[in-house]
Amino acid sequence: MSTTARRPIAIIAAILAVVLALGACSSTANPSSYIKDKYQRDASLDENGIQAYVASGKDPEVVATEISTNAQPLDRRTSSENAAADGGNSVFLQYQNVIVSIFPYQDGSRVMLGDYRRAHSVYFAYIGGFWASTPGTVGGGSNNRGGGSGSGK
Repeated sequence: MSTTARRPIAIIAAILAVVLALGACSSTANPSSYIKDKYQRDASLDENGIQAYVASGKDPEVVATEISTNAQPLDRRTSSENAAADGGNSVFLQYQNVIVSIFPYQDGSRVMLGDYRRAHSVYFAYIGGFWASTPGTVGGGSNNRGGGSGSGK
């Protein structure tokens, strides 16, 4: 087979490889198994049904990077972006069905793994203006179009 005849096959193979790679990076990423395997569960730190894990000796940014490397989040926010009172050390990772919130804790981090809606409600002060309250929707804010007279409501 000549080089010219092999070229279309190589192009098709390259396109197929890109499509498969993009499929692997889809929004169905879920960090739950990784967090459960990697960090120490501590039920005494649970908040409103959100499960707590401890990452001893690791800063929240380091933990967030470990988790993000394993399961690519849809978005990542730090508390410094949200003007939080904790000095900007907390990190929030948005996934399709869960939110991971990482806070400084003792000599490391407290990793909070929660159902999307519940975690959005609990950590609204940090992420409410950035992420929608319903998983699978884009943006923040509200579906309420306001009151008053007029059409378009």
